[in-house]
Amino acid sequence: MKMSKRERAISIINSQNKLEMIQTRQEFISIDNALSELSKSRKKLLGRIHSQESEFRAMQQPGALLDLHRFIEIGAWLSSAGEDLKALDMSIDDMESALRTQLEKLARLEAAQEVIKQKLLDERALKWAELESRAERDLSELTNAKNAQSMELSYGA
Repeated sequence: MKMSKRERAISIINSQNKLEMIQTRQEFISIDNALSELSKSRKKLLGRIHSQESEFRAMQQPGALLDLHRFIEIGAWLSSAGEDLKALDMSIDDMESALRTQLEKLARLEAAQEVIKQKLLDERALKWAELESRAERDLSELTNAKNAQSMELSYGA
C-alpha cells in the first residue's frame, strides 16, 4: 500500500523523534555515569578528609607531640580539600540538574511519540476506510453491471 504525503510526513517526524529519543537516552546515560564518578570522587575525598581531620585533632590533644610543620601541612590540605569538596558538590548539583533536564526531555519526547503513533493510526484507519468505501463502490458497480447484463440476456433471449 502506497503511503500518502501526510503519512510519509508523519513517518519522517516519527523517525526523527525516535532518533532524538535515542540521543537523549545516550546523553542521560553519559550524564548519569559522570555523576556516578563525581559521587565516587566525593566519597573518596570525604574519607581522606576524615582521616586528616582525625590526625589533626589527635595533634591538638593535651600531651600530644606537636609537629608544627605537619600541623600546618594538614591544615592547609584540609582547607584545600574543603574547596575541592565545594567544587565537587557544585559539579554534582549541575549534573543532577542536567539529569533532571534530560528526564523532562525524555518525557516530552515520549508524549510526542504517543501523539505521532496516534496520528499514524488515524491516517491508516482513514486510508483503510477509503479503501473499503472504494471496494464497496466497485462491488456495487460490478453487481449493477452483472444485474444489467443478466437483464439484457433474459430480455434478449
